[in-house]
Amino acid sequence: MRINIISKLEAELLELEKERTQKIPKELSRAAAFGDLSDNAEYEAVKSRQKFVEARVSQVQDRLRSLASLDLESLPRDRVAFGSIIHLRALDSQEIKIYRIVTAEEVGKIPGQITASSPIGKAINGKKVGEEIELNLPAGTKYLKIEKIITIHEQEE
Repeated sequence: MRINIISKLEAELLELEKERTQKIPKELSRAAAFGDLSDNAEYEAVKSRQKFVEARVSQVQDRLRSLASLDLESLPRDRVAFGSIIHLRALDSQEIKIYRIVTAEEVGKIPGQITASSPIGKAINGKKVGEEIELNLPAGTKYLKIEKIITIHEQEE
């Protein structure tokens, strides 16, 4: 099993490394050729970009290490956990909404994706089908029931 975001982060890391080792050195040399570095806006812009790229490389490497240490086989097969798709019924309106617990990098790309640290994620994490949840939100309290869980393991089958 592999987390989808890992491939995207690896691709980003390759691009950043290419920029850091190839593009930025060329741009620094070209900007330095303009003369006095103390009053060279282009040189300062490239140096600023270099600092950003180096910081982002470090962030991506740290995130990849963190994701690599996640043992997907140890995730529960009978309750909500990372990667699960959850069907939640609002007890007042009977409306069903579907959520999927994803990494922070994936949130917002597709409606219904949440992290385990979001208010809904915290409320449903570790719960089983049939359990009712009280979700306290700024707009008021919602009462939900877990109707269905498709774990990350079932999605792989």
